[in-house]
Amino acid sequence: MSENVPDERDEKFCTGLKERTYELMRMTGRVTVRAHHILCCFCAYGETMPPYSLLPKVTEEMQTNPDLEIRIVAGHDDVCYCCPDFRNNRCVGGEGKMAPGDMQKDLDVLRRLRLVSGAVLPAKELFGMIAEKIPHVVDICGDGRIDENGNLFTSCSPTSGHYEEALAQHFWE
Repeated sequence: MSENVPDERDEKFCTGLKERTYELMRMTGRVTVRAHHILCCFCAYGETMPPYSLLPKVTEEMQTNPDLEIRIVAGHDDVCYCCPDFRNNRCVGGEGKMAPGDMQKDLDVLRRLRLVSGAVLPAKELFGMIAEKIPHVVDICGDGRIDENGNLFTSCSPTSGHYEEALAQHFWE
């Protein structure tokens, strides 16, 4: 995916980018996904996502094509490129406060899976490793940061039970 993207990206632009990225993924049989975004595939399984989000398409493709090659990385990925908060080749979500925490999540996932950034695995094998080695996500995604209101900061709901439900369903098989 090209890193030459406009500074101001609206939802329409990002939705179009998602569709082009999805077509490229289908044509090549490969997608680059940051390590913690793989966990998001589990948590968001069956949930409504913003129209520009590539996650549902990635999850769907992994289900229908278990041999899809996943290049798992620490850092931005094909999902990031489709997000309106990705500008100038970096995440500006949460006023730029999300990037360090997201990188830590990536490194935590890679460490637990005993993989290095850039490793390539078939989706089915990667999901099996995740099911075996990461039974819960609260200690990865509930990162202990406190928001301006004194609440535990997280960009998702690691205690919702969605991750564990998706694991129990073996949705990737």
